[in-house]
Amino acid sequence: MSAAQYGRCLHPKRMNCTHIHIDAILKAHIPYESIWLVFDKDDFPTFEQAIILAEQNDFKVAWSNPSFEYWLFLHFAYSDSNLHREEWTIKLRNHFQKNIPECETYSKNMKKIFKIVTQHGSLKAAISRGRRIHEDHIKASNSPDNCCPCTKVYALIENFSPYLDDLLL
Repeated sequence: MSAAQYGRCLHPKRMNCTHIHIDAILKAHIPYESIWLVFDKDDFPTFEQAIILAEQNDFKVAWSNPSFEYWLFLHFAYSDSNLHREEWTIKLRNHFQKNIPECETYSKNMKKIFKIVTQHGSLKAAISRGRRIHEDHIKASNSPDNCCPCTKVYALIENFSPYLDDLLL
């Protein structure tokens, strides 16, 4: 399995692909300081089980519920509205159309999305907003399935903060 395939679910039913990724990584016998799995809930019923399985295998998880678009939106504004994943995509498209002239619209898998959201939004604010909403859910004793909206992508970015000084000013 190539490194590029780690980012795609290879399971025919697209169910809990965490098993596949964990098995492939463990079989690679390559020492890593830390391994991060990044995924969102979408409509998958095994979301929470995937998080538990990853953490049991000492992987770190940067999950988003309901979608990764929520994390992207946090670069521009705070929201704790429990919206469907498609509504987060619409909110991003609207924001891009109104506020980012060089982008006609937002679309999934956009090239240079990190550059776009950090230049036109604030990575530092997204981290703060993501941490705030996550901590609110922790205080309410919500499980990841019930943390909506929520994201832990901020923790992944914090892990790389020594390399992102210019973006975190």
